[in-house]
Amino acid sequence: MPLREYLKFVNAVAQIESEMPLQQLHCLLLIAQAEEGTSLTDLASKAGIGLATASRYVAALGKQNRHREEGLLLVEAFEDPMERRKKIIRLTPKGRAAINKLIGDKNANISQG
Repeated sequence: MPLREYLKFVNAVAQIESEMPLQQLHCLLLIAQAEEGTSLTDLASKAGIGLATASRYVAALGKQNRHREEGLLLVEAFEDPMERRKKIIRLTPKGRAAINKLIGDKNANISQG
């Protein structure tokens, strides 16, 4: 892929959140890739980070960050109907739109790895 495509991607990320840490972006992309959503434990494992860090990133990508400031509203967490203690994390419609903008193809299948 040409360097200009990578720069275009970085600029698109900066439009979503100018100070987004790379690991947080990694988590967002992993959530986008999970077709039916993902658990916090699976996300932490796939991202190679601890549960507390994964939880902090999900909060910032969701409704409210750890400083009780409004989050990015790109992901949502909901109770797993089969296991009530488990939360499933998935993209919101705003999150899907942001991912589609990042990858540059509104018709792309973001669940494919």
